[in-house]
Amino acid sequence: MSGILCTMKEIRRLTGFHPATIYRKIKKNEFPEPIKIGTASRWPEEDYAKWRAEYISKQRADPTDKLCE
Repeated sequence: MSGILCTMKEIRRLTGFHPATIYRKIKKNEFPEPIKIGTASRWPEEDYAKWRAEYISKQRADPTDKLCE
């Protein structure tokens, strides 16, 4: 467990998602919820890594599933 927290800017760079898409996916339980520090959103690196691994696995199982809706 690294304890590193990713910013929205970092999550955008890593996923290629617009912030609205990230929050839409959070509402649909398709992306991990952030930790709020004041008004800032931060994602534990482990949560993002787990999501990424699950997403890649799902893509390999069903390559017709689109990254962005």
